[in-house]
Amino acid sequence: MLVSMVPILTVFYLDQNGQKPLDRFLDQASIAQVDLEMDMADQSLIDAIRPLAEGRVAATSLYGMSALLQNYGFDEVTVFSASVFGRNDDIFTDFRQYDGRDFIHIPADAKNEAPVLAQFFTNIEIINIAANRQTHSVFVLEGFNFESYRQQMILPVLAKFYDQSSFPAGRCYMDKYR
Repeated sequence: MLVSMVPILTVFYLDQNGQKPLDRFLDQASIAQVDLEMDMADQSLIDAIRPLAEGRVAATSLYGMSALLQNYGFDEVTVFSASVFGRNDDIFTDFRQYDGRDFIHIPADAKNEAPVLAQFFTNIEIINIAANRQTHSVFVLEGFNFESYRQQMILPVLAKFYDQSSFPAGRCYMDKYR
């Protein structure tokens, strides 16, 4: 068992000692994602964004990151995702309740997510926060526009993932948006 763990333990050791072992194996986007997740897991990014989250809904574009925020005690957390994997959050989230609310969003891909999210908010401010491994862009989003989000995101998701299948039979939790 220990022998099979030697490569991963070596990577963690090198990382903890200031070396960048992942540069040899991953592209820059993948390394940035790993650093983001590591900075959330060691709480350096969590501690930095906690004051920004006061009075705002916390959001990410990935379930794992949202789960970390919930585990670290953020009260309201949601996922902005149009992927098939974003659908489980739809069971628990009613985006209608967020109309007019402000958010803090931790993007997995700031460059591509900013223009998409800007369509659904009256203002977007990008703040750069230094954590242990890298500097992360965090979005402070003001004035969520539910109807715009419904038209541009929810209805296409309904058509793509829900209307194409007879499952679930009967009433669906997404019917609230029709």
